[in-house]
Amino acid sequence: MSLSEDMSRLTAEMRAAYDSRVAAVGALQKETEAQLAATRQAHLEMATAQRQELEAYNATLEKDVAEMLGGFDAAHKAMSAEQQQKLDEFTGNLRKDVADFLKTCDNERQSMSQDQRQRLDAFMADLRERTQTFIADANAARMEVRADHLASQEAWKQFNQDMQKRRG
Repeated sequence: MSLSEDMSRLTAEMRAAYDSRVAAVGALQKETEAQLAATRQAHLEMATAQRQELEAYNATLEKDVAEMLGGFDAAHKAMSAEQQQKLDEFTGNLRKDVADFLKTCDNERQSMSQDQRQRLDAFMADLRERTQTFIADANAARMEVRADHLASQEAWKQFNQDMQKRRG
């Protein structure tokens, strides 16, 4: 096989390898973008669902408390001051418990959000590191091929000079 055929085959293989790397990096980028979009969408859906559930729970709780207080209204009129004081204490504790519960729910949501952010940040850091490693490996391979190509050109040049000297 002649050197020109070897060089043609080598350059064709280099083009194909380059095209493969470009396609792989493009596919990785698209997949990463899709994963990020899906993660954002899932987070949004979870936050919306949680907000709706909490609002429904609050509405039900407020309705139940209002109905309970309405039912006690007739009894309140008949009760003594001590009974009124106990009922007021109960209502205050219920409101405090609801506030504590809502605060706990908010804290848990924030904690879950932070955990999710940390996992996503770790994933992105790993992805960046792997991408940088891939690019560095590809560049190293390209430089190795380039050096080999330059060496073959130099050998060919020396061969031509040597042949010129012998002929002439």
